[in-house]
Amino acid sequence: MLLGARQFFERRGGGGWQNPYVTDGLVAMWDGEWNAGGGVHDPNATVWKDLVGAQDMELSQYGSFSADSLVCAGGGYAASRGTVFDDFIYAETVVEYDSLERQIGNIVIWGEYSDMTRYGNSMDLIIYNDTLIQTGGSAVFYTKNANDKLFLIQYTRPNSSDVFAHANGVNLTRYSKTDNWATRYNIGFFGGRQSGYSYRGKIKRVAMYSRIPTADEIAANYAIDQARFNLP
Repeated sequence: MLLGARQFFERRGGGGWQNPYVTDGLVAMWDGEWNAGGGVHDPNATVWKDLVGAQDMELSQYGSFSADSLVCAGGGYAASRGTVFDDFIYAETVVEYDSLERQIGNIVIWGEYSDMTRYGNSMDLIIYNDTLIQTGGSAVFYTKNANDKLFLIQYTRPNSSDVFAHANGVNLTRYSKTDNWATRYNIGFFGGRQSGYSYRGKIKRVAMYSRIPTADEIAANYAIDQARFNLP
């Protein structure tokens, strides 16, 4: 049985804010509600604070904050960081889908693209043709129907030893499809990368771990996001 949302995201210890998610191995986390620090929300912030380390994201003209999300307006990336790190093998993000600028909407890109067939040191989350979600650069897709709007995506990086992906607690359907990007990236993008490949919607949370959480830990994070964001 789920606890109430307030018990989850306002759980406190010693009178201060305490991160309710699994923190063992957590190396970076951005949260739309706590966009300015642990327990702190600033609707006018121009930087999305990393709650764990120093991977702060700078907003562009296409990014702004609602009460619990980074709002991606389309037309270009919503937030970016010019120097990225390589300390994670597992990531998860909560997104609310609106529409694409073209057939591909890049929600999260992190790291570098090394050649025509393989990502190096990266993760990515892409909506393709309005119907397919690709995660991790690993040809793992989820076929979405017209009513699918809100997702928690949990996945490992393609160069980890245990590639998997879940959408709202369900294993994603695998398809054989590869990317055809030829551009090298050494940057982090949220909400797109440039005009023509932009995502229009909300990014509520992004988290990166240096280890693969246990099944119980993955389920625990999912339960918190269910309570906070009214996930399926």
